[in-house]
Amino acid sequence: MHKQRLLEALRAIRDEGPESNHGICGSVFARLNGLDMVDTQLTLQRLEHLFGSFLGWITPELKYPVGGPVEYSEEKKAKTLWKNPRRYELLHFCINRLDQELNVG
Repeated sequence: MHKQRLLEALRAIRDEGPESNHGICGSVFARLNGLDMVDTQLTLQRLEHLFGSFLGWITPELKYPVGGPVEYSEEKKAKTLWKNPRRYELLHFCINRLDQELNVG
């Protein structure tokens, strides 16, 4: 269930656009309405796991997987979060990985 809801949220970001001036996590969180706190937390943990896979587990800072907290903060302030192509690369990586996982198992 968590993987499917996460995949639906990520596809909505891809197809409809992200939430105003939010990165991937904030945009996913906004689309998880109707889930209780435990399910929301489990879904966001799955997203962080995907971030770790994307990054090759080289950073402990999974909350800011594109450029780290300073770059995120600067892009958020300038309202340019989604002008960073690496953010779209991460979004597509997460969608593709979840597609593979759900179609295998």
